[in-house]
Amino acid sequence: MYVDADQIVKIAEEIGFQTVPALFDADAAELPTDLAETYRFLLKFESSGCKLDEDANGVPEGIVVRSSDRSRIAKIRREDYERTLKRRKN
Repeated sequence: MYVDADQIVKIAEEIGFQTVPALFDADAAELPTDLAETYRFLLKFESSGCKLDEDANGVPEGIVVRSSDRSRIAKIRREDYERTLKRRKN
């Protein structure tokens, strides 16, 4: 069972946790689908909004995208796009 985004924030607060901050709110049709375009999109997020400690370098691993009802969730990892684009270049 999934809980919508607003409800998950409320639940987290009730049990003393903070949720990861939302980076943006957009329709899925607005997200890039091309490899190079998606990588450029990921590069816009230069620093993590939820470092685990102050010594962390802050470079985000990627972003998590999900539907508002949280029934679909995916992680878009920078490293995956870097590696794939590098292979295609060679």
